[in-house]
Amino acid sequence: MKNDYLGKLRVLLDKYQMSDTEKDDIINDYSEMYDNWVAYGMGEEEVEEKLGKPNSIIRELAEGYRKVGAPSVEASKKNSKVIAITPFIALIAFFIIGFGFDG
Repeated sequence: MKNDYLGKLRVLLDKYQMSDTEKDDIINDYSEMYDNWVAYGMGEEEVEEKLGKPNSIIRELAEGYRKVGAPSVEASKKNSKVIAITPFIALIAFFIIGFGFDG
């Protein structure tokens, strides 16, 4: 069960842009915590409940990291500028066509 738990955690961490060493550190920390709780006499199901489900803890673990494939901040800023300028370009084109070509 420990390997399944850590495997699920690894899969979720792989969805974020962080270095492999950071991912390994997180996995190692959770592995140690898992072993410590088992050493205290807890069952594996109790340990997983104590540590939390991988889906619920991933938000805290990956805080500050972008998801793989998510648009960068720079790209979204460029897209925002183009979208903001579009109405003015359309207005200028409207007047040029209207007055310049008797449209």
